[in-house]
Amino acid sequence: MDTNSRTTARDGNPVVSAELRDASMQHWKELRYGPLPPSTYRILDSCGESDSIYQLEIDAERITLTNRAGNPRALYGDTARAVFVARDIIAERFGDEAGMDARFRFVWSGDV
Repeated sequence: MDTNSRTTARDGNPVVSAELRDASMQHWKELRYGPLPPSTYRILDSCGESDSIYQLEIDAERITLTNRAGNPRALYGDTARAVFVARDIIAERFGDEAGMDARFRFVWSGDV
């Protein structure tokens, strides 16, 4: 059997071509670092073995989103609540109208 024609590796995971992997990486970089439409902010999904948190990115500054008790892990997985907290932060900085008009893009942060 030709090993280049296999669709799954010995461990059962799919084999991904270098072209597909490169295209996926380019797509992620565009989402992570590319320009955003007006009034759109990134919420970074920083998931790791010890901590899984959301961070709001404003002007290259990362602000960790927390619940009222200050626990950042309490919000993880609850995207609606994360957006609510992010809107509050934007409203504090730029005014209530900016907070209400804000849109969000959840993106994996790339931090490991």
